[in-house]
Amino acid sequence: MREGFYRTREFEDPAHRGKCWCWRMKIPDTVAYGVFKGMGDLLAAAPVIISEMNRGTEVILFAFPAVTKLIDLLDFGESRDNLRVVIFPGGHSIGRLFGFILETSRLAPDFVWISPHSPASARSRKVSIFFWLMKTFFWRRAILAGAESERGSRLFDIRVAVDRRLPLAERESTAYSMARPERERKLLPVRFKRSIHACRDLDSEYDILIHPGANAENRKWPATHFIDLIVALPTTYRIGIVGLPNDLEAIRSLLPSTRNVRYVIGSLEEAIISIAKTKVLFSMDSGTTFFAGILGVPTVALFGPVDPRSVFGSVGNLFPIYERNWPCQPCGNSRCSQPSNFCLTSIKPAKVAAELRMRLRNV
Repeated sequence: MREGFYRTREFEDPAHRGKCWCWRMKIPDTVAYGVFKGMGDLLAAAPVIISEMNRGTEVILFAFPAVTKLIDLLDFGESRDNLRVVIFPGGHSIGRLFGFILETSRLAPDFVWISPHSPASARSRKVSIFFWLMKTFFWRRAILAGAESERGSRLFDIRVAVDRRLPLAERESTAYSMARPERERKLLPVRFKRSIHACRDLDSEYDILIHPGANAENRKWPATHFIDLIVALPTTYRIGIVGLPNDLEAIRSLLPSTRNVRYVIGSLEEAIISIAKTKVLFSMDSGTTFFAGILGVPTVALFGPVDPRSVFGSVGNLFPIYERNWPCQPCGNSRCSQPSNFCLTSIKPAKVAAELRMRLRNV
C-alpha cells in the first residue's frame, strides 16, 4: 500500500524528445476537517485526526470557540506542527464573518471532510453549503466528502454510507476510511498533556465528583434531584461539584448547610484536573464523560434524549443509566418537545446513589 499522497508531475526528458513522462512524487496533502461544536465530538474524531498528522498530513481543524480551549490541553505528540485550527465565528457580526471568509479563502486543502458526529436529527445543511461554497469559489482542486446522510450531501464529490447509530469514534473512523480507503492508518488513544495525567497518580481529593452541566438543557438533571442524591450518600464521602457558576449555584442554594460539599469553579484545565483527582465521576451526557474516559476514571452517566450506545458503545469504565420509558426516546434533539424532559427527570436519585456506592466499592 502506498504511503502519503501522490500527485502526478509531467516533464519532457531531453533524451527522449517528444515523449512525455509522468512521475509520482510524494507530497504531503492538506485536509480540512470539521466542524466541531462539542468537545466530546472532537475527542471521538481525534484518533483519526492524529493518525493523519502522523502521516505528515496537514490538518486544518474547523471548530467553534469553546472547543479550541480543549485543543490546547491535548497531546498531539511530535506532529503538533501539522495542525492548524480555524475558529468558526460566533454571533452575527458581519465584520467577523467577512474576516473569517477572507482567512479561509487563503487555505488550499486537497480534501475536505465533514465529520458525521451529529445525530441524524441535528444534522446541519449550513455546514455542507459552507464547505461547498468554499470549494466552488476558492478551493477548486479540493475533494469534498462526507456521509450521504448529511443534509446537503448532494453537493459532495464523495458520499459514504455510514450507520449513524454507531458509537461516535467508530462512526468517525469507519466513515473516514470509506472516503479515503487508500490510506492505511493506526489509531492511537487520545491523551491529555502529561501534567494532567500526572494528577491521576496523586492521592484522590474526592470520593465522588459531580458534574451537573451539559451543552443542552434537556440533557440536565433537575437541581432538586442532585440534592436528593447528595443527601442519600453517606456523610463520610468526600463530594465535589464541578461546573459552571450557574449550575453550581442552583445546587448550592438548595443544599442544606449541614452537608459539606466542595465546589470547583475554574478553567477547563482545572475542571479536568479535578476529574483526575476523583475516585468516581457522576456526569450528564456531556464532554466530561469523554474526559473521564481518557483519564480512566469510573463514571456513572445519565442519558435520556440519546442512547448511550450511539455515543460510546461498550466502554469499560463507563456505567450509563438509561431508562427508555417514553415513546419519544431517543430523540437526539437538543431541545425537548415535551413539557419537561421526562426521560431524565424520571430517573430516581436513589437509583443513582446505589450505582455510585457500588462503583466506589469496586475502586
